[in-house]
Formats: sequence, C-alpha cells, structure tokens
Amino acid sequence: MAPRRDIYVGEDDVALWEKAEQLAGDEGLAELLAEALRSYIQDHGEGATPPGVASPNVFPDKLD
Repeated sequence: MAPRRDIYVGEDDVALWEKAEQLAGDEGLAELLAEALRSYIQDHGEGATPPGVASPNVFPDKLD
C-alpha cells in the first residue's frame, strides 16, 4: 500500500479543493498534487531558475 498523507484544508479553501478534485477527474488529487509539487520543487528547489530569468513553460501539453 502507498504511504498516506493527510492534508487539512482551511475553511476558505474548501471550494478551491472541490473544484480541483472535479477538474482532476480520473487522475485524482494525488496525481494533481504530485504534479504541482514537482513544479514547485523545480521552480523553488535545487536547480531552480534564478529570479529575473524567464523559465520555460512547465506544462506545454496543458495549453489549449
């Protein structure tokens, strides 16, 4: 079984999470969050683009 993580959602963010869950569809929130975390780490973690330097689009296949 995969490790479990609990995320507590603030009252002000409930609608945001519900919309994200709806948009995630069959992929589910776990995959959506993993994608968001990868993007965050790429942007802010080791090897991140320095401030003031344009970074390439992280999700080019999501453009419509």
